[in-house]
Amino acid sequence: PSQPGPVSGGEHLSLPHGMSCSFQAADSGEARLHLMVGSSSLPSGLYEFEVAGFNPVQASANRDGEATSCGWTHCWTFHSMKDMQLALASPELDARITTPGFAIKGRMYDAGLVALDDATRVATGRNDKPLQENRLTFRFQLLQDMSESGTLSLRGPLGFRFAEDCLSDDGVITDMAVAFAEVAQFLEKYG
Repeated sequence: PSQPGPVSGGEHLSLPHGMSCSFQAADSGEARLHLMVGSSSLPSGLYEFEVAGFNPVQASANRDGEATSCGWTHCWTFHSMKDMQLALASPELDARITTPGFAIKGRMYDAGLVALDDATRVATGRNDKPLQENRLTFRFQLLQDMSESGTLSLRGPLGFRFAEDCLSDDGVITDMAVAFAEVAQFLEKYG
């Protein structure tokens, strides 16, 4: 068994020390996480925890309006049992509750930092020294069109900071002609 972890910056109660977590793959293919209360009790309250795992191999949508316990294709079911040794035959302490899961997405085709030579790095404002302003140039290619409004999220390594509204003051430049116009001017002058 492993130890379920607290949520960094969480808003709710953390699980008490002494709880353990184990995983079981059911014959049906369902994943079962078992949180066991140790020597301490688990008082009534709203808890949150993190646990590391792996998503399924196949991408799959999560559609609303399905004939499932939560009304979506994928559901997470929570229930509390009096005696874990009896497994599903154990008397339940609370009625079960389900919540929608999430879609498993196909991997983005390509993404990364654009490789820049030294002159282009200087001209675009790339500066990799500690505590210096730095203009990063990324590339990405989606597997499928984003036809609905949505969010493209980019998570960076620890320590990076950006403006809260990253589109203000030319924070994000999406027109490569604009982004590299400065490079052409720089190379004309110093190249």
